Amino acid sequence: MEHPEKIEGKDGTGLKVGDVHYDTVIMRQLNAAEVSQAAQAGERLVFAPARDGGDPIPLLVQSPAKVTEERICRMVARLEAGGGQSHPGPLNTAFLKELSSRDYDALIAAAELIDAAAANVITGVDKRGRDPGADGDD
Repeated sequence: MEHPEKIEGKDGTGLKVGDVHYDTVIMRQLNAAEVSQAAQAGERLVFAPARDGGDPIPLLVQSPAKVTEERICRMVARLEAGGGQSHPGPLNTAFLKELSSRDYDALIAAAELIDAAAANVITGVDKRGRDPGADGDD
């Protein structure tokens, strides 16, 4: 099984599929079940503009903000479990506990920009059921 393509940071939305950069994507309106599943998985569905005038490509994208929030929570848990004595970066438990919700939101937003380059495209199948990144024609 091939690895999924990556989306990388760039001006605009920062969406890159293969070697093609997109400055705009369209969020599809999800039904209630899809919203619940996507929220639990930290994913969102976007449509990348079509290649060569075809149909838009739906992409289920892992949300960098959710991934980052989970990473920060794990980091805090590790710090607290270790008494805050040893950690690899400049964050410490006292600093994180002093953050207001506004500070936390700003931290998540900044981390989302940084992590956007590493967000995974979970699926990339066009409306005709073909993988736009696959080699060859069916």
